Amino acid sequence: MITISLIILISLIFTSKSVSGSSSLFLLNLIPSRILQFWRLFTFTFVHSSWSHFFGNISLLLIGFLGFYQHFSNLEFFYFFIITSILSAIPFIVVNFSNSTKSLCGLSGFVFAVLYGFITINPLFNLNLYFFNCPIWIFGLIHFTLEIIGSINKRNVSLLSHISGAIVGSLYILIYLK
Repeated sequence: MITISLIILISLIFTSKSVSGSSSLFLLNLIPSRILQFWRLFTFTFVHSSWSHFFGNISLLLIGFLGFYQHFSNLEFFYFFIITSILSAIPFIVVNFSNSTKSLCGLSGFVFAVLYGFITINPLFNLNLYFFNCPIWIFGLIHFTLEIIGSINKRNVSLLSHISGAIVGSLYILIYLK
């Protein structure tokens, strides 16, 4: 229920931004040099930079969510969302603190926390992707390696948030399941 509520809220905010063409939602992005505007630590996950960014995150959230959510109550999953979203943003804040032009938006840190949390819970889950069939931990290892390589190439995507989301999600699950 909480995931569906989050998806609806994110969809409404993103659609209102897209339809209105308003840049006022930029006030929701996380800008490291404006960290004292504390609401940005919570709101950046609700804003996306493009339709492909939006649909990519929502699709991955739904896919990762299917085998993951059953391990949590609604309230526990909401805590997971808040904690992993904020913690996945911290490396971005640290690296870009003095750069007032950099901003972070989107659900990617949380989505990666869900995906790698699922991998941590079910490492032997058999992943079937057209021509690729393997345990999900192998997919996770390859994917994580590609994220690190991509972050070195410094594309205009905060792969640092993807990487930290993966780490935070896995650690959260290891601590949570003790």
